[in-house]
Amino acid sequence: MQEIAEERGWDEEALQAQLDDRARLLEYLADEGINGYVEVTAAIQLFDKDRDRTMADLKAGRLTASYLRTYGPDVEVLKSQGVDLRTLIEEE
Repeated sequence: MQEIAEERGWDEEALQAQLDDRARLLEYLADEGINGYVEVTAAIQLFDKDRDRTMADLKAGRLTASYLRTYGPDVEVLKSQGVDLRTLIEEE
């Protein structure tokens, strides 16, 4: 962990804040029953792009499965990577 913190220029406090937010995100997804590949991938990508906005959306309850599917990975990109899309579809 220390190596990652150094690479990103984080002190101990910033590293701990990152870890805490990542844990909160995963806990939220689990609590909400959001466990599909597309949705979880989207949540992680959104977090990586804009941590503050993603955490604000989480706190406001806007980070729903539908929202994540809308902003999730491009289906054509997944197909080109050989992902069997039938395995990504889960019953609501």
